[in-house]
Amino acid sequence: MSKKYRIGYLDEDEGYQAKFYQAFKNEFDIKIMTIENINNVYDVLRFINDEELDALVVDYRLADSGQLTFNGDSVVDLINSQKKYFPLVMLTSYAQDAIAHMEDVYIVKDKEEIESSANLFLKQLETAIDRYQTKIITAENKIKELSEKKVLSIQEEEELLRLHIFMNEVDPEANQLPASLLTSSAINNISDLVKESKELLSILKKNKE
Repeated sequence: MSKKYRIGYLDEDEGYQAKFYQAFKNEFDIKIMTIENINNVYDVLRFINDEELDALVVDYRLADSGQLTFNGDSVVDLINSQKKYFPLVMLTSYAQDAIAHMEDVYIVKDKEEIESSANLFLKQLETAIDRYQTKIITAENKIKELSEKKVLSIQEEEELLRLHIFMNEVDPEANQLPASLLTSSAINNISDLVKESKELLSILKKNKE
């Protein structure tokens, strides 16, 4: 790993905050989200964006202390709706309970198992981040390649649409194309999407100059 990935950690238990930090501080740039700074689940999303996190590790039973009104499954649901495919791990002492409330049960990890197999957890998280970021870079490069072409084939136009839909799912705020062009009805307006892509590419080039 050429750089330390920035990992957010959200847990109402200060003891586990310290444990996680000590266990992975040498491998990751750990950002602990303090409970006092959270008013609602959207604050977690803002934390991810503001801290430019590469992944988030979240406890399941966040509401146990009485300081928060939601559990980790609400955090996961929100992030999946706003930043699809973003690397997430639910780390909990109540794995069975968490699994019963999760759509993606494979992100649930038992805290005791992590303590006994830290190296495996480290490798899994690193790999998840690598693959997520590679998908985004590949999509961005392909969008740039297609947008620079003067003429696109039908297949290339459809691929450009699919790529923009993917980027919009990953981060709607970062994808600067109108959402109206990213619906299934946009298939009938591919030329508009191509035009928008080229205009966006031109703006980005000017901003870099």
